[in-house]
Formats: sequence, structure tokens, C-alpha cells
Amino acid sequence: ASWNATDQKLTGLMGLESSQDNLLAGQDGLRVVDTAEGSSAVIPGSTRFERPATPGSDLQLTLDSDLQYTVQRQLAEYAAEKGAKGGSAVVLDSATGQVLAMANARTFDPRAFSKADESTLGNPSVSSPYEPGSVNKVVTMAAALEYGTATPEKVFAVPGSIRVADRTVSDAWNHGTEDYTLTGILAKSSNVGTIMVARELGEDRFADMLARFGLGQRTGVGLPGESAGRVPARETWSGSTFGNLPIGQGLSVTALQMAGMYQAVANDGVRVPPRIVEATIGPDGVRTPTPAPDPVRVVSPETAQKLRTMN
Repeated sequence: ASWNATDQKLTGLMGLESSQDNLLAGQDGLRVVDTAEGSSAVIPGSTRFERPATPGSDLQLTLDSDLQYTVQRQLAEYAAEKGAKGGSAVVLDSATGQVLAMANARTFDPRAFSKADESTLGNPSVSSPYEPGSVNKVVTMAAALEYGTATPEKVFAVPGSIRVADRTVSDAWNHGTEDYTLTGILAKSSNVGTIMVARELGEDRFADMLARFGLGQRTGVGLPGESAGRVPARETWSGSTFGNLPIGQGLSVTALQMAGMYQAVANDGVRVPPRIVEATIGPDGVRTPTPAPDPVRVVSPETAQKLRTMN
């Protein structure tokens, strides 16, 4: 069944229909006239004031409808197969940062909506941050390459576990001390090796790379309810914090933020903040493109190229 994100008066209730309601709705017209007593018939020539209605504008989105359909269908099928309560998928244009598809496996029908369902109104891709885990290790690797503390071929003697302040961090598999290159640490997703890399890098440079990738910051994509995720403030880090953050624990990101991180790697190190509104088309038919956001240099082209080959 299909439904609209508006009420019977076409007032936006959610999503872009709500946040952009003033732009989309236009303005009602108004006419002040005299009518015959006891009748709604207008007395000719009695118009005292008239203001024509102003049509609303249109929003042209960056979404590719075919890709959106495919991603939505495949995500729903995968979530059902795994028994997941929900899921999100985001596809960005690697060069422009434009959102080509944004799908969520959990949807709702407003006709069956109740107050208890209020939390489902958001767009989880931008409103529901999660702990990223190992996919966030790209930050550690990018920083090590960018600051020159490691190369893809550098060898680390990686034990099966490592002590960080008052906790012990282990790999997902049991092993003694083994030699892994930086590439091997990433390919095997070694927690211990990643923490060793982060220690050589240092906390300040790691924190700087988190900020460069846009973590802890809203992307400004243009959708209401966007979360900034959470990155602990640098001054609050304790001894054990650096046993969490380099392996993607102790912080949270949205699916859109994570896609934006990998967009930067694909785009030779330049992160382009994502946008979903491509243009506004006024009632006169004039198309006004959305200004392109300022790009952010995250890492050098050389670092990005090396990251793309580390698998």
C-alpha cells in the first residue's frame, strides 16, 4: 500500500514534506467580496481585495529511482533473511557526495500509527547512530599512512591480546604472536594489531583524523532529524579509551556518516558532505541548483590510493 507524508490538507507531516512545507505548499489566494443577503452569490463589481494563489515549488532529489528501488528491495530481503529488526543502506556518488539511494528495512504505515510507534518516524539512516565496530578501523589506518607512522608493508609482531589500562583487548581468534603487515592487520581485522598501530600514531593525531572524516558532526544532508552521532570529547578520554576508539567501539555514527567516510577514500581523499536535494524548481519553472558543499581534504590522494588496495 502506498501513502503520503501529508495530511488531507496536504500539510507535510514528516520528512522533507514537513521540513520543506513552506516551500512546497505555496500560498493560498484571498478575495474579499460582498455577497447577497442570505446567499453565497457574489455581487458583481463588489471585489474589495484580491490576492492570487501562489503555487508551491518542487524539490528535485538526487535519488536514482531505479537504484533506490533495487537497494530497498535487497535490504528488506536481507534483513528478513537474517531476522534483523531493521537495517539501513546508503549509496553515495563517490565524486559529488550526492545521495543516490537511501533505504531502511524498517518502515511503518501511518494509518496504523500510534503514540507507541513515535520512534519509528525518523529516518534511521540519518537519525539512528550505532557503534560501527571494525569498519571504523579505516580511520586508524588512514591516519597511520597519512602521518607516516606506517606503510602498508610495515610488519608488526602482533600477540593474541594486548593490555590497555585496566582492560585486555583480544582478537576474534586465538593466536600466539604473529607477524602481520599493516595490510594484513586490516584484512584480518585484528583488534590487537590496530591498537598497536594507534599507539604509534598517538591520541591527538587519531582524534584529528576522526574530525577530518566528519565523525561527531552532522553532515547537513538536508533531512530533518539528523543525528551527529557521538565521539567522546578529547579532554574526556581515559586510559582505556584508546583501547576502544581505534577498533570502532565507544563511539557512534549514522549509516550516512559511514558512507561519507568511504566516499572520501574512493574520491582520492576528498570528502564531499552528502546532499539529497539537487535543485529547487520554482512556480515559474526556473530551476535553482542546490549549492555544492565545500569539499574537505581528509587524506592525500596517495593515502587514499593505498587504502583502496589494502584488502
